[in-house]
Amino acid sequence: MLYILLLLKVLKWHMTIPVLHKIIRIIALVTLFLCVFILTCLTNVYAQTKPGKPEKKISVHVDKGMILILKDTIIIPEQDTTILIPKSEVYRIEVNPEAKSEAFYDSLKVKAYRTRLTKELYNLMIKGKKEEKPQNENTVKSTTVYEAFEGRHIGKIKLKKVDVLDGDVEDTSKVAASTFAKLANYTHVYTRDRIIYNTLIFESGDKISSDVLADNERIIRSLGFIHDARIILVAREHEKDTMDVLIVTQDKFDYQFEINVIGPTNFDLKFKDNSVMGLGKELGFNYLYNTSHLPASGFTMFYHDRNFKRTFVDIDLRYSHYWAKEGTDLSIRKDFLTPQTKWGGGLSAGMTTQKQGINDYPDTSYSIPYTHNYQDVWIGRSFSLGLRSQRKNLTLTARLYREEYTTRPYVSPDSNSYFFNDILMITGISYTKVSYLKSSMIRAFGVTEDMPVGYYLELNTGYVAGEFTNTPYLGLKSGWGHYFHNFGYVDAVLKFGGFMQDQKFKQGAYDLSLGYFTPLVNAGRWRFRQFVNLRLTGGLNRYKYTIINMNDQIYGISQAEGNQRLSLKLESVFFKPMSIYGFQLALFGFVDMGIIGSGASPQALDDFYTSFGAGIRLRNEGLIIQNMEIKLGYVPKLPNGGGKFNYGFATNDPVLFRQLSISRPDVVPYR
Repeated sequence: MLYILLLLKVLKWHMTIPVLHKIIRIIALVTLFLCVFILTCLTNVYAQTKPGKPEKKISVHVDKGMILILKDTIIIPEQDTTILIPKSEVYRIEVNPEAKSEAFYDSLKVKAYRTRLTKELYNLMIKGKKEEKPQNENTVKSTTVYEAFEGRHIGKIKLKKVDVLDGDVEDTSKVAASTFAKLANYTHVYTRDRIIYNTLIFESGDKISSDVLADNERIIRSLGFIHDARIILVAREHEKDTMDVLIVTQDKFDYQFEINVIGPTNFDLKFKDNSVMGLGKELGFNYLYNTSHLPASGFTMFYHDRNFKRTFVDIDLRYSHYWAKEGTDLSIRKDFLTPQTKWGGGLSAGMTTQKQGINDYPDTSYSIPYTHNYQDVWIGRSFSLGLRSQRKNLTLTARLYREEYTTRPYVSPDSNSYFFNDILMITGISYTKVSYLKSSMIRAFGVTEDMPVGYYLELNTGYVAGEFTNTPYLGLKSGWGHYFHNFGYVDAVLKFGGFMQDQKFKQGAYDLSLGYFTPLVNAGRWRFRQFVNLRLTGGLNRYKYTIINMNDQIYGISQAEGNQRLSLKLESVFFKPMSIYGFQLALFGFVDMGIIGSGASPQALDDFYTSFGAGIRLRNEGLIIQNMEIKLGYVPKLPNGGGKFNYGFATNDPVLFRQLSISRPDVVPYR
C-alpha cells in the first residue's frame, strides 16, 4: 500500500509538468497492474481448497521435446509419455524451449566444425553444456549436514579441486567437455594445497563439531579466489567412530575483469589477479572516470595478502591517484571469524593529499586543498558464553585513532573544525549470538549465500582529545536478522551516537536500516521474489557544513543534500524457470523514493525524489563472463530541475546481507 501511495504522490506532483505527466501516469498504472497481478499469484499459491468428489480424468499424450503446461504446473517428459489430468483442467502443449536451445547449439556446432577456424572460434566462445540444477530455494542451517556425526573423530583430511570451467562442488565427477574449457582449466594456476590447509580450524584427531565444520566451510567460501566450497564427511568402512574429511573447492579464474557503468560520464573498470601464482595474494588495478570531478580520470592500485603466515591476519596496501586525491594506505587486521576466535585487532596508517568540499549550507560551497595523515590501532578479546552450539559471545574492544592535518587552512575554535587535529580513544562492550543459514537464488544465480541470523548489541564509550576542546562520546549499535519459513528474511540495524559538549548532545548521528525479502513464490511459469529496504539517517546538532546526500539511496540521484534523509527501495525480481539458449534469466523492476532536507522534519515537497526502472540479470554457464546485469532507470525530478534517464551495466555479484559481526569500535558515521 505504501508503494502505491508514494507513487500516486509522485504522480500528483508531476501534474504540473505536462511533458512528463502522461509518462508518469502510465508507469503508475502499470505498477498498480503489477501489484494486482502479484497479489493474485500469491492468492493462488496460498489459497485452501475444500475437498470434493473425485473428478474424472483424461489422458494426454506428450512427445519427447514437448512440454505440458497446466494452470500452475509445467511437466517436461524425458521421453514420449501419457499423463492423466482432471477433465476440467485447462492445458496446452508447446515445444520445449530447452530443446530449441539444444537444437540451436547443436546446429551451430555442426556448422562451426566445418572449418578449423570456425571450430576454434566456437570452442573459444562456447563451453560444454552444463547440467542445470533445479531452481528451488534451499535455505538450511549450515550445520545440518554435520549434526548426525557430532562427537566422532576426524581421520584423514583430503582436498579435491574441481574444474574452474564446468566443475561443480556438488558433483565432483563433472569435467570440462569443450576444447576451450579444457585449455582454460589446464592453463589456470590452481590454489596450492597448503593455502587451503592453512585456513583450517580443525585437524586430524579432533572430535567432529558441526559448528566448526560449518564455520570453516564459510571461511573458505569467503576467500576472494574461491568460487564455492564444500566440506564433506566420508565414513570409513571398518571404523564407525572415525570420519575422513573431504574439502572440495572451485577456484575463480586467475584474472578477473569487472565493469561498472553508471553512465557515459561515470564508470570504472577493474582488473585483478585473484590469486597470484595460486598463493592467495591479490593484485589489481582500478580505473575510474567521472566528469563531475577534475581531472575526470584516475586510478588505484591495490595488494591484498590473506591469512598471512596462517594467522588469519589480512594485509592490504593501496595507492590512490584520482580526481583531486593522492594517497597511500596500509591496513593489517584480524577479524572475529568464529565464536571461538579469542583475539582480534588491527593496525592501519595512511597519508592523503586532496581537496575537501566545504558547504556553508545552503548558500555557498568551495574546495580547500589539504594534506592529512592518520594512525589507527585497535584490539579486542572475545569470551565464549555457554555451550559452543549456543554461539554466544561477550567481546571487549579498545581503539586509539589519531589524525593530523599538516597542510590546512586557518583554524580556530569556531572555524574550519573539519581540519582540527584530534585523537579518538574509544572502547566497546558487545554481546552477540549469530549463526548462519545457507541459501541460493536470492539475487544471483548459482552463488551460495551465507545468511546471518541472530542478534548483537554494542555499547561504545570514548573520549576525543581535540585541538581546542575535549569531548566524551557515547554510542549504541544493535542488529538483528531472522529467516521465517514461508515468510522470508528480515533484518534490522540501528546505530545512534554523539558527543557531549557544554552539557548538550552535539555532532550526533542516527541510522536505522530495515530489510526484507520474500521466499521464492510461484507466479505461473515464473518465480517471484520481492525486496524491500528502508533507511532513515539524520544528524543532531551538527556543524552546518556536515551534510548528507542521496548517493546510493535513489538510483541516478546524488546531488540532493540535507541533514536528514528517509529512503525506500523496492525491487521485484522474476526468475524464469527454464533457460533460453543457455541463459538463465531474471527480470526485475524497481522504485526508489526518498525525502531529504534540513530542519527537524524534511517534509517539503521540493525535497521528495524518486526513480524507477527495470533491468535484466543473466547467467550463462556456457560463457566466460557468467553474470551480467543491465539496468535502465528514469529520474522524474533532479535537484536542479528536469528529468534524466540513467543506465548501468555490471558483471559482479551483488552483496545482499548486512553483517551482524563485531569489529573495531567506532563513532556512528554520518553519511
